[in-house]
Amino acid sequence: MFKTSTIQHLRFRFSLFLMPVYWFALSQAESINGLKALLIFCILHLLVYPSSNGYNSYMDKDTESIGGIEKPLPVSKELFYITLVMDIIAIALSFL
Repeated sequence: MFKTSTIQHLRFRFSLFLMPVYWFALSQAESINGLKALLIFCILHLLVYPSSNGYNSYMDKDTESIGGIEKPLPVSKELFYITLVMDIIAIALSFL
């Protein structure tokens, strides 16, 4: 469906390193709506952060070691379009 290089440059595993920041922010909330907290978690960690990683890789044309990937595959135009779609989906979901 998607090129291997596109999935690689989205670096989903790398976005997990930002989870402690989310959990800390959630721990400081006075009240928590579980459904909204889960939706925000998914928006950030499955859409926004990977999209940001992919967009950065596309613009930099990364060929050196990045985010735990020793030798990244060459980026493609598909990566650019996927990052835009992910951002649009994230914005749309945030209205929920």
